[in-house]
Amino acid sequence: MKTRYYILFIPLFFFSAVTAQKINLEVSFNDTILKPTKLFNYNNTITLPELKNEISTILNQLQQKAFLTASTDSIIVDSSYYHLFIRLGKTYKWTSLKNKNIDEEILSKIGFRDKLYNNKPINNKQLKVFFNKVISFYENNGYPFASIRLDSTQINENSIAAQLYIEKNQLYKIDSVV
Repeated sequence: MKTRYYILFIPLFFFSAVTAQKINLEVSFNDTILKPTKLFNYNNTITLPELKNEISTILNQLQQKAFLTASTDSIIVDSSYYHLFIRLGKTYKWTSLKNKNIDEEILSKIGFRDKLYNNKPINNKQLKVFFNKVISFYENNGYPFASIRLDSTQINENSIAAQLYIEKNQLYKIDSVV
């Protein structure tokens, strides 16, 4: 008498195929009539495990476009579609970004100009690149534990004013290499 073991494997195979199925993703804003495709790119078809990463990517793209308070409002997960609702919020711009204690000569070498930030939309990527340049400069000039931050930050309506503050920490000099 033959035993039929393959019957158990068919439902398991079917279940794994269903969970990896690509499903349509729709995105809508709760607080504006703007079309999402005008502000960011996203995958129209994704699997459930990819949904979290896709939401994170969408929010990062919005923050790069000065929508600093953009957030996920709700998600409808259905067997045939996912619908993501986003609260867009306001765009933020710099009122000013001024130097508090960084040497002007260093800022000049790095290419920092106050007017690049005055009354301009906030761009996290641009600020991150600038911070990395400052840190690299200090690390290459004897301050391997330097840190930079925004200080005296003021937020009014949808504008931000801040000052750049560097903590150089201890100076290290190498007198010889063996």
